[in-house]
Amino acid sequence: MQGIVLLNAIWYVAPSLIIGYILGHIFGGKNNYTNSERVILMFVVGFFGGLIISLIVGKYTIISTQYLLLGIATFIAAILFGAVMNWTPHIDTRPKTHIVYDFENDDEEFDREIEEALGGS
Repeated sequence: MQGIVLLNAIWYVAPSLIIGYILGHIFGGKNNYTNSERVILMFVVGFFGGLIISLIVGKYTIISTQYLLLGIATFIAAILFGAVMNWTPHIDTRPKTHIVYDFENDDEEFDREIEEALGGS
């Protein structure tokens, strides 16, 4: 079994680093997704993106399991690094609910209902 040749490793690592960092920067800036949705999306895109880039590069150079795993791992690491560099907190878009009481009218109605319920005097 032959070790990883540096030139071939560069062919797999360089595109994965560049494209992964750009995608991570984009995913980190998406504040309309929840944090868990973004992390899951980054891992799924990272896996398939690394796989696709490794297969494309493998068409022009030697492909083996080592290089395939190296490309996928580099792509996932680059996405995570890019997301950390541009992480924005999730914005909660649910409407804020509040209740407004009219104390004067409510007190009179409440007192009247209690008197009726207790037999009124």
